[in-house]
Order: sequence, then C-alpha cells, then structure tokens
Amino acid sequence: MQSIVVTSGEQYVDIDAVASAIAYTELLGLTGNQATVVFPGILNQSVTPSIRALGLRYQSECPTETNGFVIVDTSNPEAFAKCVDIDRVREIYDHHSGFENFWKERLNNDCHIEAIGAAATLIWEAFVRAGKDCKISRTSARLLSYAIVSNSLNLRLPITSDRDRSALCELLSHADLPDGWIESYFKEVEQSVTADLRSAITNDTKLDRIRGIHEPIAFGQLELWDPSELLRTRKPEIRSVLSAINDRWMMNLPSLHNGHTTFVTPDTQLQSLLTTALGIEFHGDTAVANVLYLRKTFIPLIEMVADSFPNA
Repeated sequence: MQSIVVTSGEQYVDIDAVASAIAYTELLGLTGNQATVVFPGILNQSVTPSIRALGLRYQSECPTETNGFVIVDTSNPEAFAKCVDIDRVREIYDHHSGFENFWKERLNNDCHIEAIGAAATLIWEAFVRAGKDCKISRTSARLLSYAIVSNSLNLRLPITSDRDRSALCELLSHADLPDGWIESYFKEVEQSVTADLRSAITNDTKLDRIRGIHEPIAFGQLELWDPSELLRTRKPEIRSVLSAINDRWMMNLPSLHNGHTTFVTPDTQLQSLLTTALGIEFHGDTAVANVLYLRKTFIPLIEMVADSFPNA
C-alpha cells in the first residue's frame, strides 16, 4: 500500500511544520490511511532538544512511490519540498496568505488556508472534525501545543485568533505539560540559538521578494525570551551572517519577556519602509517596536507602503 507523503518546505522546517506534519500523519493513520512524514531540510532551533527527545518520526527523502501529498505550513509552490508533484497535492494546511485562490481552485474544500496564528491549530481542528480528538497521542498534543505557542508568541500576536486559544486550551488536556513549560520552551530556544548563532540565523532566514522592491531580501528572525544580551554582545555576528546570505537584509527579534520587537537593518530604504509601516524610529541600524511582530505579520504591512517609495 502506497503511503501519503506529509511534508512542508524544502529548507525551512520549524516547530509549526514539524508538529503539523507529524500530528496529521497520526490522524491519517487513525482514519485508516498510511502516511509518511518527509522533511528534506534541517529542523531549525524552534525544534528544541526537549522536543526532539519526544522521538520525532520522519524521513529526509520521499518514498519512490506515493499516494499523493499533503502540505503543511506553506502554500507557496516554490517553497515546497522538491519531491512534491504539485499536480498530486491532495490537501493544504497553511496560515500564510498569498496562494489562497490558486489552491482553492485546485482543491476546493481540501484547501485549508486561513489567517490564524498557527497551522497547528488547523491540524487540531481536523482531529476534532474527524472525531479523533480523544485519540490524539500525548506526543502529538505536545507538539501542536508548542507550535501554537511559538507561532503566536504565546498568543500575543495580533493575528492570534480565538480558534488558536481554544485549540491550545483543548490540547493541553491531552498534553500533560509541566508548569512553566512556555517560559522553559522559549529559554531553551534561546540557549540553542546562542550556542550556534550562525546556524540559528541561517536556518531561520527566508530569502524573499516583496511587492514594490526589486531585489530579494533576506528576512532573519529569532524568537527569544529576551534577546537583549544577544544584541549587546553579538550584533556584529548577526550582521556578518545575514550580509553573507544577501546584500539586502533585515533581522527581527521578538522578545517574549517584555513584548517588544527589535529590528536590525543597515538598509536605509528598508528602514524607511519599516518606519512608515510600523511607526518606529531607527537609531543607527536598530529600532524597537513596543509590540510583538513576526515576518508573517510585518511583511504584509511593509508591502502596503512599498509601492509608494521611489526606486525601492
């Protein structure tokens, strides 16, 4: 019996992709389908040592024969794992905008692209619809809980929905997580990042084009409990790693500790876009916003103003 391949992006594999793929593969099994998780890329630092210790089951290469593909946490065909045959995609579960119409025309009701905090929320809702919510394993419940907290920055991002909050509340009844698990998780991410900063930045940077700007931009992102010490002691290293990836770059560092986001970029045009879009002020190459941002929340805002900037 050929298995369904559940996968995400070729290179960028974070906790939301990992949790969503592994949990959805479990759901497929509970509903009588054979499925295989495939992650060709490296798992980034959001998949901490404690999470890896849960025993994550996946392959790095696709089976030679498959019964179609399910894609999670991305809907951009250019970002898919290279083994994916776009014409054999059966379902999409994503929370990023931009390709809703493309997939809706192809998949109809099997296209699940919605503006919420985490793809993991969509996967939990799939368990509920299938009547398998009480059958979810503790491992999958924990993975989905971590993913929702990570992708919503502990439910504090503006795009966080009541669906994310409800999903997390319901999952916690199956996850058996200890007190203080959220702070412990983000601090563990921080420890992993500081231990190998170059890899952490490389594995959480997206090279992307945005409307109104001709050249691609490297968008770095590190989600930390408190990035202040990292910025104080290792900003030159951050600059060096990102400039080696691409000439035009920016880094955003949300701080769960105080609810602020620090942006770093030497590019004056990008500084102007951020200043206009977010109402922040740069001092040198650094600006601080008094709210939390992730790429998925601030990139649409700078795109809204980018067209009005000459020679962007």
